[in-house]
Amino acid sequence: MKATTSLLFLLAAAPAAADPGSHDLYLRYCASCHGSEGRGDGPAASALQPPPANLTKSTLDRAALVAVIDGRHRILGHGSEQMPVWGLLFAEESPGTAAAEETARIRIEALASEVIRLRTAAHDH
Repeated sequence: MKATTSLLFLLAAAPAAADPGSHDLYLRYCASCHGSEGRGDGPAASALQPPPANLTKSTLDRAALVAVIDGRHRILGHGSEQMPVWGLLFAEESPGTAAAEETARIRIEALASEVIRLRTAAHDH
């Protein structure tokens, strides 16, 4: 019993692992511009004006990140016209389905989580 309690304590105290799905989504949709670590240095970054944001320096809260990633309601000063309107693109992947908006919301939330994880990881080092 004591060993089980100790193991449970260690598991509870361990930091939560990153959601691999969020990381995979980020690599698929964001890394070409923002870079794999979110520093704005992806392979396509040099072709973009203005250059992509260094996400590790972002001070946006989660709600603002979600809004910027979604892109359907532009926030002045956040994101450029070159950044895809992910909310629309994700919803259009399943046109006409009742789940299209929910799928878009889940993906956008996952991407926001990954940006927060990248920002935190950059500041922890």
